[in-house]
Amino acid sequence: MKLFTRRQPTPRPRPRPRHGCYEIAPSCQVTNLDVLLDHFLGCRTDGRFLEIGAFDGSSWSNTSGLAAAGWHGWYVEPVPEYAARCRERYAAWPNITVEELAIGAASGTVTMTVGKSLSTSNDAALTEFQQIAWAKNSFANSRRIDVKQITLNDFLDVRGIDALDLLVVDVEGNEPAVFAGFDLAHHRPTMMIVELADLHRDLVANRVEHERLGREIVTAGYRVVYKDDTNTVFVQEHL
Repeated sequence: MKLFTRRQPTPRPRPRPRHGCYEIAPSCQVTNLDVLLDHFLGCRTDGRFLEIGAFDGSSWSNTSGLAAAGWHGWYVEPVPEYAARCRERYAAWPNITVEELAIGAASGTVTMTVGKSLSTSNDAALTEFQQIAWAKNSFANSRRIDVKQITLNDFLDVRGIDALDLLVVDVEGNEPAVFAGFDLAHHRPTMMIVELADLHRDLVANRVEHERLGREIVTAGYRVVYKDDTNTVFVQEHL
């Protein structure tokens, strides 16, 4: 979810003071994310991250500070114009790769409704967005597109990516589908930031599935170190 839901109008973002190694995007929604990154991932220039549902690679980003620090990163965005903006944003960054794909439970083709940062292939989420005051304007001039989708396992295997320090999943309701095609026990990212709407007052269409996914991640050996109504930060249990 890349929209604040309780502030209207949203004030112009101001630069955040840097508390550690990584400079966080002014619009980042995870409070004190720089502190969490420092504490659990360390002050490094050699990490690896993957952000699924990257939008333009800058707005509401959880990873732009890691890219700036020199990390190797992969941004995955299925909507062509948003993927193009992300490529433009990181065109001069040799360690950053932008992939125009959807990630889901199975490989094939899926239909997405383009609605700015709320673009989704989840029909339940789409119906809900179209009825919520803060979301429906994003779909005033929406269109449907077919996009290529692969599983997260296939994405990682084809590119030879085994270990990830940070995995970000923000796909407007389809988070459980991403994990359905992902061998978490094998890949085990050190930290994950997952958009889970199980506590959101407006988003109820996928609440049960999101609550279940949160429990499954904890059962797989992770603990929650931050949670709000749109984002949950997990780290490996031993950290």
